Amino acid sequence: MSEKTPENGGIPISTGSAETTTTTPRGRLGANRSTANHNSKDGFERQYQRILQKVYQSLEQNEMRLARQDRKNVIKEEWQQVALVVDRSLFLVFIVTTLAITFGIVIQAPHFNEFLLGPSAYEESFNKTL
Repeated sequence: MSEKTPENGGIPISTGSAETTTTTPRGRLGANRSTANHNSKDGFERQYQRILQKVYQSLEQNEMRLARQDRKNVIKEEWQQVALVVDRSLFLVFIVTTLAITFGIVIQAPHFNEFLLGPSAYEESFNKTL
């Protein structure tokens, strides 16, 4: 028992070549087992690459979705600003129109001069016209 167990617990370490053999506690591995191990490692790497590619695509799609959503939010905020300005402008037009019409109606009222000038001045101006 002069043979020592590797620190990795006897798991073969692949350096990329298919003919790599490593001594394990069970004995020496042959080239066939090493090739099978290498093929399974290639399959694992392909599967891992495929998963990474899917994750990358998902991240890109999410990034594009967020960019579209940001553009929509900017457009929405711009239209809200336009709506606010138009709303305030129309409110101002409404107030001015309402006050002008109200003032016009009050001035045309038959007793407005009496209210404005007082009863005696109104009677004097009325008597002069008769």
